[in-house]
Amino acid sequence: MKNIVIASIIGIIVFAVIATVAVGGYVMSVFNRADSLVTLYNGKLETNKADFDNMTKVISQSAQVSKAQMDKLKEIYNSYAEARTGTAASDAIMKWVQESVPNVDTSVMSNLQNIIVANRNGWTERQRELVGITVEYNTMLKVRPSKWVLSGYSKLDPVVITSEDTVQTFNSKQENNIKLDL
Repeated sequence: MKNIVIASIIGIIVFAVIATVAVGGYVMSVFNRADSLVTLYNGKLETNKADFDNMTKVISQSAQVSKAQMDKLKEIYNSYAEARTGTAASDAIMKWVQESVPNVDTSVMSNLQNIIVANRNGWTERQRELVGITVEYNTMLKVRPSKWVLSGYSKLDPVVITSEDTVQTFNSKQENNIKLDL
């Protein structure tokens, strides 16, 4: 009988130790996952700032190249128009115009459009990643038992960069047709 009591006590102690280790491991994994998500979120937020800065610079600088080309073309065409309407229109002016008028390379505009689309799509994907991290983290704060473990943790609010048009659409719950200026 004494052996049965001792074996029972040892069994209870072993069970308690295993349960404590299991619960402690769970608690530790919840803390680690929450802290990892916050760290990942903050890192991606900083990366997004750098990516947004790069995106705006690439688009702006690419557009400036095409704008410079368009300004030069406009200058040449204006000179041509002035020469044709002037009283001194001569073969020399026509020859100058033929030598000066460049071929319009539409690939610059196509390239700019591709740059904009690629950068915007990449930016949108990074915004989705931030929202996904936020959803996972905030879910941990709402569901049991991780809710109990993380009782002192604060909710994350994703930083989503959007436009005035998008805000207006979501506030009004109505979408207006997109009008292209061609």
